[in-house]
Amino acid sequence: MKVYAVLLVPAEGDPHGLLREGMCGARPPLAWMNGPRWVFGWASERAHVRALVLAWGGKPVPEGLDRATAAATATPQWWVDHPALSDRRWHTHEIVEWVGPALAALCGCTLVLLDADGREVKT
Repeated sequence: MKVYAVLLVPAEGDPHGLLREGMCGARPPLAWMNGPRWVFGWASERAHVRALVLAWGGKPVPEGLDRATAAATATPQWWVDHPALSDRRWHTHEIVEWVGPALAALCGCTLVLLDADGREVKT
């Protein structure tokens, strides 16, 4: 099955601030649960589960990748195990195969892969 989207669901309380508004109120690219499906857009504060979007529509989302990479590379010694995270020019298959899992591990997040219907793909 082809992966349509890649999300990072932060740990309880969003300790790395992945979903927080940035400078001048800039919002990160978000997805949120709408019943059994994930939806891309501006999630309300009441949304129970929200996630940072790393790829959507089979294409990388640079704003989400930049935010996740900045949070991950702020952790001590990140370059020891993941030196290629400083590159930031990835294709979606790389995000699925190693970038997403590396960012999830460094940020303490859950990696979620979606199909075109917004449903989770089990790997």
